[in-house]
Amino acid sequence: MKKKYYYDQDGTKDGPFTAREIQQLLYEGTIGADAWIRSEQSTTWRKLEDVSFDEPEEPAAADPSSRKAAAMAMLGSLTWKTKLLLAILIIVLLPLIILIGIVSLIIRTLRKI
Repeated sequence: MKKKYYYDQDGTKDGPFTAREIQQLLYEGTIGADAWIRSEQSTTWRKLEDVSFDEPEEPAAADPSSRKAAAMAMLGSLTWKTKLLLAILIIVLLPLIILIGIVSLIIRTLRKI
């Protein structure tokens, strides 16, 4: 049986929803990462961005729009710390990879001369 969750967004409470449904609500903008979430078995409310849905969900259908929706929902469920770390890695590693490519191209060109 799938775990069910309730949400509280700006005083509006609703539920129960499965983890997939919560992620879909987040993707659609019905709720934000600042929403409060609790499971049916718990009385403790936690910020959605701090909640890890520990039950494996079935993968989304194979069409591109549902894959994009699933990816956006997953990104929305990451904590701000994880998003910051990903941004730093992209900002640092991407230019480094480009620089390595440019240096490699220059070296190959100089060897031909």
